[in-house]
Amino acid sequence: MLPADQVKALKVQLKDPFADQNEVIIFGTVAVEGAAPLSRADGSLATAKLDKWPFLELSAVFDQLIANDDRTQGNILLAPRGDLWLIDHARSLGGGGQRLFSSEILPLVKNFFLDRIAGFSLPERIKRKPTLIAACLSMSSVVPRIPYEGLLVPPDISVQIDHFLTQRGSHLQAMVIDAVGLPDMYDHGTQPRGAQ
Repeated sequence: MLPADQVKALKVQLKDPFADQNEVIIFGTVAVEGAAPLSRADGSLATAKLDKWPFLELSAVFDQLIANDDRTQGNILLAPRGDLWLIDHARSLGGGGQRLFSSEILPLVKNFFLDRIAGFSLPERIKRKPTLIAACLSMSSVVPRIPYEGLLVPPDISVQIDHFLTQRGSHLQAMVIDAVGLPDMYDHGTQPRGAQ
């Protein structure tokens, strides 16, 4: 998941002689010259970068939606200009030891960014409430509009991915708010933690 201004549409020439068209548009990213894993940065610099990063909440919600349980400072690149880039999503969509494209909403995955937010003071977490909720609504609204065909995802796989993401999207706000320790933000505290 990258900020929208860092995602580029790339045209790729297909070599498949059976393709209906010779050129399709896909989404990809460009190499970031001089980038290094955030884990190589000074600890206080890494902490400050993450805690003040304007995409912290959005990235946390994205990782929760796709069930990415493998986000670490090693999977975040720090570019020379100070930009952060997310890499390595291989353990997403139930791929992290779970059944791939499982329709199960749980288990709640270990979420690096949500754990960081959960460690903030209560006033700081409450202050981040609107951004977290807006990110949940934004991510959930995107799920039905994913252009699987345009992304060249085979129909049998796209159905499974869509089902997985739809199930997680329908519970996304509850999962996120519960993970940061503020369940009363969505149910007035009437439901026990982890309740669906």
